[in-house]
Amino acid sequence: MNRKYFLVAALIVTSSQFFFSHEATAGPTQAPEASKDEMNVSVFDVPLLKPAYITTSPTPRKDGLTTGSLGGSLGNPAKIKQLAQEIANEKHGKFDSLLIMHQGKLVFESYYNRGRINLPHPQASASKAYTALAVGRAIQLGYLSKDDLHKPLIKFLHHLEPSKLVAGAEKITLHQALTMRSGIRIPDAAWDEYQNNAEQFKGQQQVQHFLQISAPITAE
Repeated sequence: MNRKYFLVAALIVTSSQFFFSHEATAGPTQAPEASKDEMNVSVFDVPLLKPAYITTSPTPRKDGLTTGSLGGSLGNPAKIKQLAQEIANEKHGKFDSLLIMHQGKLVFESYYNRGRINLPHPQASASKAYTALAVGRAIQLGYLSKDDLHKPLIKFLHHLEPSKLVAGAEKITLHQALTMRSGIRIPDAAWDEYQNNAEQFKGQQQVQHFLQISAPITAE
């Protein structure tokens, strides 16, 4: 796992301290990395990062990303640094990381709280937002219509086996899925079993599994 997975920010800040790597002498001089032990536990069990790490000149790593420095045509770097300080002070909610890619280069990198440069981070509602943007763009380009939002979700997923899905799964619309009103309810025991074997489910296999282990989906 590398920084490509942190380019959209998320997150959770509890530290009010921050560090600009080329502007100060106190604080960490390298981006924080999770230990082997921390890689094997839930992200919520990773120790809090204190102080936060913030740099306007990310260090090159062997991760396929070209790095640069904050400035140039990006706008007002001072505003971005101010935002980073405000995030560290928890003025905008809780964040774990914020990275900025500009003109093909990583020019800003920061980690707070449980953010680590090599630690996968659950995206949750962020993934919903990306999907909604993609659907909106597909409608704009004519690949989908607004009417498609109210059609069954499984109509768009051609690799599912409908005969194995729970009752009611066929009625979930694309719009309901995008607005977190799918009605899917997974029992705790089934969820625990899934988490222990999550690597087995990729792409539509994961959707198939969720729609098989959910309780029956009703209008309520």
